[in-house]
Amino acid sequence: KTEKIDAMSVAQSLGNTKANSLLTYFIIITLVFIFISALISYAINVKSLKPIKEVNDKIEELANKEGDLTQRLSINRNDEIGELANNFNALLNSLQHLMGDILQKGKVVSEQTLTLTNSAEEMVQLSDTVTKNVQNAAEISSEQEQGNKRNIESITKIMDSVSEIKDYSSLVSD
Repeated sequence: KTEKIDAMSVAQSLGNTKANSLLTYFIIITLVFIFISALISYAINVKSLKPIKEVNDKIEELANKEGDLTQRLSINRNDEIGELANNFNALLNSLQHLMGDILQKGKVVSEQTLTLTNSAEEMVQLSDTVTKNVQNAAEISSEQEQGNKRNIESITKIMDSVSEIKDYSSLVSD
């Protein structure tokens, strides 16, 4: 019986050793698979998130007022990220055209402002000329009025003189 117990003990001990060895082997294989899976997941995430990061960086660049509206995202994918990049490029096209229109209209406004400024300066100069002409006309009119008064005074004196001559003439003839 003791031999049987010893044989069983040895068999059990050998079985436990093999089970422990097998368990250690499975744990090592599981850890290797977890590590490899983590590396693969990391690589897939990096590859998947890179285009999103590019879009985000471009949006951040535009938000910080440093954006170059001529640059485009070069993401050639046929998934949602590719669609996002294409829509973002379309937005940049719209913004670029809008900014071009604003600049063009700004130039037109600037040119029209310059034209209006020049016209206003011409009007001021013409107004000064008209004012001087009106002042000259007023002076001439005043001089004419004074000349007319002198003429009336002269005519009145002449008429008085003619009347006196007539009176003297009538006296002499009588």
